[in-house]
Amino acid sequence: CDNVNLRINAATVTVAGAHAFHNVELLNGAVLTHPETTGTEESGLDIAAWTLTVDSNSAVNVDGRGYLGGERPGNAGTNEGRTLGNVPGSTIRAGGSHGGSGGATSGGIPNALYGDLTAPSDPGSGGGRGGDDNWPGGDGGGRIRIQTVNVVNDGLISANGQTPPGSHAGSGSGGSVYLTVSTMSGRGLATANGGGFEVGGGGGRLALHHVDISTLDTSRLRALGGIGSVSSGGNGTVFIRSVAETGGTLIVDGQGAGSSFSALPIPPGYVFDNVIIRNNARVVADDPIVVSNELQILAGSIVTHTAGREAGVRIEARTLVVDATSSIDVTGKGYPGGE
Repeated sequence: CDNVNLRINAATVTVAGAHAFHNVELLNGAVLTHPETTGTEESGLDIAAWTLTVDSNSAVNVDGRGYLGGERPGNAGTNEGRTLGNVPGSTIRAGGSHGGSGGATSGGIPNALYGDLTAPSDPGSGGGRGGDDNWPGGDGGGRIRIQTVNVVNDGLISANGQTPPGSHAGSGSGGSVYLTVSTMSGRGLATANGGGFEVGGGGGRLALHHVDISTLDTSRLRALGGIGSVSSGGNGTVFIRSVAETGGTLIVDGQGAGSSFSALPIPPGYVFDNVIIRNNARVVADDPIVVSNELQILAGSIVTHTAGREAGVRIEARTLVVDATSSIDVTGKGYPGGE
């Protein structure tokens, strides 16, 4: 029933499609989710409300409700996970991709990247099955669209990929979290992370459009690739834009000191107001980094270019900030020596 207050107390409620409410409260372990995607139908959660309140024990949670992994029910007898358009994607022993690439081992091939980083709306991709005994791949994360005047999130807003049981099966990629709010606050997390374990899924896509988030810790907005003991998934994208900005802010996260190098995920021709590279990110910038305001390289991060690339690293920004732990480092990236 639309256009009413919705209070969910210590229960799980599944909502399909778009709905409008007044005030939505999730309390005492409540969960708001959407139906699982099948081999023929895609699901999503699309909520418009005056306010959304998620207490510390509750969640808007669509983890593992995106495209199916290989050998999952509804996709049985198939090596590949499903991907955009509900078609076969990542092969055996490969994680699902979305905003970041899935990990892979033993010849596995992850599906291609897809989706809109400024307004994400796609489910995450499933991982390919494992190499032994037809172990299933993980399902991708689902999709969340929330439009509210105010969000107070002390719990979890999550569209993470599913972690498979083993045998080098691929994890699902993160799904989509798309928030349009006047204000957002709270100590909770909002995530579109890939699944982990052995072969990680790629991170999904998270976007926050807002008027005021002055009390929000943006490090709690994440679209990380899943850490795999054999192969990890690449990080997805986190995009934040205020009504005062034209291009918004792209956040590129690392995964600690062991982060692998990956290309900067900037769409061709798009100019962000700000780009923040943080948390030991390892960025290969073969294309120019063009921002209208500020580029920040923080917390042990490194920016470089591919070896032998004559154009080097090119940066156009009003302000460049490289903190004491980070660097633009092209050591040994010139022409190769003899023998």
